[in-house]
Amino acid sequence: EALRDTYIVCYGDAGWGRAASTTAKYYNPITSICVIRATREEEQRVRAALTMLRQIGGEEVVCRVAEVCGSVRSCRRTAEAVEKRRFARRRERAESAVERKTMLEAEASAIALLQ
Repeated sequence: EALRDTYIVCYGDAGWGRAASTTAKYYNPITSICVIRATREEEQRVRAALTMLRQIGGEEVVCRVAEVCGSVRSCRRTAEAVEKRRFARRRERAESAVERKTMLEAEASAIALLQ
């Protein structure tokens, strides 16, 4: 919804009509990874709308495009690799065995969601 609202502010209802197939396919609040599906024609507009996005659900956000992929399969692989790197960094910073175990469980469930 936040992306749609920002898109409408930037490009109006007619702009959103052209980009109505744009959807957030996956979001992980722990690693802050979000996968957005958009048509090739709308990619630049979606990027611009993301730069204007400041809040999601009342929480401040800063959006950064990490990768643009041509297929769902390559997008999944890229998102999985980014998730694994972020979880590995969090495990390194964990101060106790319990925290590390929690991170491993969270990583397993996040990767399962991408499948």
